[in-house]
Amino acid sequence: MVELDHYLGVLERKPGALRNALPLAQARAAGRWPAIYDRLWQELRARNGEARGNRALIDVLLLARDHPAETVHRAVEIALERGCHDSEAVRSVLFSLLRPERDPPPRLENLGALERFERPAPTVADYDALLCATAGAL
Repeated sequence: MVELDHYLGVLERKPGALRNALPLAQARAAGRWPAIYDRLWQELRARNGEARGNRALIDVLLLARDHPAETVHRAVEIALERGCHDSEAVRSVLFSLLRPERDPPPRLENLGALERFERPAPTVADYDALLCATAGAL
């Protein structure tokens, strides 16, 4: 059995080989290829053409090298549910799933020390007077 992940580097250089790749066929036969990936792949090819669609799918598959495969699968599902058919959209959804809840912004208690930076709003009265004087001279 050949692991598809081991061939992603080669497929990245030759994305047209993905369709008939033995590792892909073996992953499908072993049940390690989620059907949602076929749906994403179909959408990517329809929007971007064969070569660019294949490259985009390979980009998504490469995400599983650095992130949990289940989370990548979920990111693909969410992206497709939202009508996003782009590898960058999947990456964005993935990072939003992986990002821990953000802490609330810190409360600003005492702004009194900033009062020393206050300045009066600028006026353009002098500029207006200059324009009027110039217009009268013409």
